[in-house]
Amino acid sequence: MKFLKWLILGYCLILVMLYLIQDFVIFRANPLPEAYQFKFEQPFVEKNYTAADGTEVNTLFFPTSQKSKGLLFNNHGNRRNLSRWGRSAEQFTSLGYDVFFYDYRGFGKTKGKPSEENIFSDSAFLYEEMKKEYSEDSIIVYGRSLGSGVAAKLAAENNPKMLILESAYYSMAEVGKMHLPIFPYKLLIKHPFDTGSRIDKVKCGVKLIHGTEDRLIPVESSYMLTKKMGKSPEDVLTLLPGGHRGLYRLDQYQKVWKEWLAPELLTP
Repeated sequence: MKFLKWLILGYCLILVMLYLIQDFVIFRANPLPEAYQFKFEQPFVEKNYTAADGTEVNTLFFPTSQKSKGLLFNNHGNRRNLSRWGRSAEQFTSLGYDVFFYDYRGFGKTKGKPSEENIFSDSAFLYEEMKKEYSEDSIIVYGRSLGSGVAAKLAAENNPKMLILESAYYSMAEVGKMHLPIFPYKLLIKHPFDTGSRIDKVKCGVKLIHGTEDRLIPVESSYMLTKKMGKSPEDVLTLLPGGHRGLYRLDQYQKVWKEWLAPELLTP
């Protein structure tokens, strides 16, 4: 009986710890000083947009050197900031798309504290700003890792040309269950990011890409999303031999993006 009491106490303490540390686990914010100067190998424009509550959201815009096919609206992962994510712009501008990045609150030069609520709010606000410059049928919404849930919500509530999700999760609770299934994550999670409840409401075409060796967000998450959409994995999901990071280094990864964004560049 005494052992059982200690076991229950230990379990409850772990629940408290999981609740308290989740903000740090989900949001690995890396702030930058306001005076920081971004440096990239291609032209870009830095701009702050003022959200409804007065928060300045820091953004970067990279124009393609080609005739623009439209805009790729980028929702990045849960680590680092635009000084890192901006380096991936060439992947998209080389395929004929302008690229728009923004930092979540607490990341880079964007002030404030990150949360599901304010990330969703800021992304919706910025998407409306981009719609002033681009028709929706020329906007591709892309989300990687944490940003996949943000991108899915944007696509579900709007009408972009395409939604692309990389290393996507079904929900934060499901990711937790995949790692430690003995805890009631739905009761613990403050930031649900419930992509599964939105993915079947997306009206545009959806493409998913996931590493088969992903230990952070297991590939089963993408399979769950394809099932919720009522799609065959073979039709919407590209599997690559890799983990959560570094897929972009694979030739197959670059080929897939060409197939989606610039099939005319593929060698017959």
